[in-house]
Amino acid sequence: MTIETAATASGRVWTWRLVRGILLVIVLGVVGWRASELWDEGRSLDGEVDWQPAWLLAAATAYLVGWLPSAWFWRRLLSNSGHTVGWPPLLRAYFCGHLGKYVPGKAGVLVIRAGLLKSSGVPAATAAWTATWETLLAMGVGGVLGLGLSPWLLTDDVLATLPTPLAAIGRQPMVTSAVVAALALGAFPWLTRLVTRMTRRLTDDDSADVSVSTGQVMLGSLAMAVGWTGHGLSLWWTLEGLGVSPISDCPGTTLAGMTAVAGLATALGFLAFFAPGGVGVREGLLIEGLSRTGIPLQPAVLASVALRAVWLLAELVTSVALYYGHRPLPPPPPTSDSPA
Repeated sequence: MTIETAATASGRVWTWRLVRGILLVIVLGVVGWRASELWDEGRSLDGEVDWQPAWLLAAATAYLVGWLPSAWFWRRLLSNSGHTVGWPPLLRAYFCGHLGKYVPGKAGVLVIRAGLLKSSGVPAATAAWTATWETLLAMGVGGVLGLGLSPWLLTDDVLATLPTPLAAIGRQPMVTSAVVAALALGAFPWLTRLVTRMTRRLTDDDSADVSVSTGQVMLGSLAMAVGWTGHGLSLWWTLEGLGVSPISDCPGTTLAGMTAVAGLATALGFLAFFAPGGVGVREGLLIEGLSRTGIPLQPAVLASVALRAVWLLAELVTSVALYYGHRPLPPPPPTSDSPA
C-alpha cells in the first residue's frame, strides 16, 4: 500500500467516524427533546413513580433467560460445524460478547465471542460466522415479531386517530399477526440466502461456506420467538418496577404488546449502525411505543431509561460472573503425530 493510498483510507475512516458521530448526536438530541416534552406534559397527570426493586430484579432475570434460545441456536450451529462446545464456555462467550455491541460498528460482538471460544478449539472464522448468523436471525425475528404483534399495542383512542385502512388493521390483531407470520414463513428461503451473503461480507470471507439450511433457520426462529417473549416480559416487569399497571386486563394482550415494543425497538436499534448498542434509537422507539398504549407519559419516558439500565446491569453482572467463574482449561499440547 502506497503512502497516498494509506492516507486516502485513513481519511475515509475519519470521515465515516465523523458522520457516525454527527448522526448519533442528532438522534440523542431529538430523543432527548421528545422525552423532555412528554415528561413535562405528563408531570401534572402521572403523579410520582413508585419504585419496586423486586420487579426490576425479575425483569433482569427474564431478560437473561430470554437470550437462552438464541444461545442454544448458536451452539447448534457450532455443533453442525463440527465443534461441540459445552454450555459453560458457550454462555461465557455469548454473554460477554453482548458487551461488544457498545463498541462502534458492532463488530466487537464477533471479536469477543471468537476470542473466548479459542480455548474450546473453535476456529475464529467458525465462531465469527456462526455468531453472525445467530445475531442477524435474532434481530430479524425480533423485528418481525414486533411488527406482527404491534396492533396489540394500540388503544381505542389511538385507533380513532389513525387513517381508516390502518385503523382496520389495528382492530384485527389476530389477522395481522397471522398475515405477518405467513409472509415470514414464505420468505425463509430468501432470508437464508440474504443472511448468507451478509455473513460472508461481515466475516470478510466470500469463499467460506456459511450457509444454513432453511429448516435450521425455521427451528432457530421458533426458538428465538419464545426468547423474545422473555424480553417482552422483562419490559412489562420493568414497568411494574416503576409502579405502572399493565396495559390490559388480559395478561396475553399485555405480553403481546410488550413483546412488540421490545422487539421493534431492539431490532431497529441494532440497524442503527451509528449508535453503539442502539443507544438513543431504542429509547426513542420505546418512548413512542409505550406512550401510545395508555401508559402514563412520565413512566413511559422513565421506563426507556430504566430498561437500558436493567439490561446493561444484567449483562455486566452475568458477564463478570461467567468470565471469572468459569476458567476454561488450556487446549492440550500437540502430540508427536499432530501436524506441525
